Amino acid sequence: MGLTDTRNPKSLRHPFSAMLTLIVYGLICGAGDVKAIWHKCGPLDQNQRRAIGLTKKNKKTGLLIMPGYGAINDIVNRVCPVELARHLNAWLTALTANSEHLPKSLALDGELPVAQRLLDKDAASQLAGALVTGDALNAQKKRRSLSPPTAVITSSA
Repeated sequence: MGLTDTRNPKSLRHPFSAMLTLIVYGLICGAGDVKAIWHKCGPLDQNQRRAIGLTKKNKKTGLLIMPGYGAINDIVNRVCPVELARHLNAWLTALTANSEHLPKSLALDGELPVAQRLLDKDAASQLAGALVTGDALNAQKKRRSLSPPTAVITSSA
């Protein structure tokens, strides 16, 4: 079951899924409010807009148009943040389940010993042999010679 689009069907300009994608994209990029979400999404190019699912085109240029601030604000105020988070978590869980395409690394913000204590036995066994670091930028690099704090999780099972 997905999130419900409660907008008036007669005034829909942009697909609900595209609007949610833009909101999530803005939040992932660090936007703290609707205006920041709108500003983060503005520079998306035509290929990115198409991939997101935007369909409304400028009549003169034929280019895909971004939703305005008001449209994004409307969706933000209509969607329950708990429901959105629940659906995102379910989607990410399904996407990453048994995925061999994702890197075996985990970047944690904060002190590594604290983060290791937070990982339960099941999480630790799933991360066996994975690189765990407190430095997100280094985790993205494909190298094992990371500066501390870094650890390789070993399974105790």
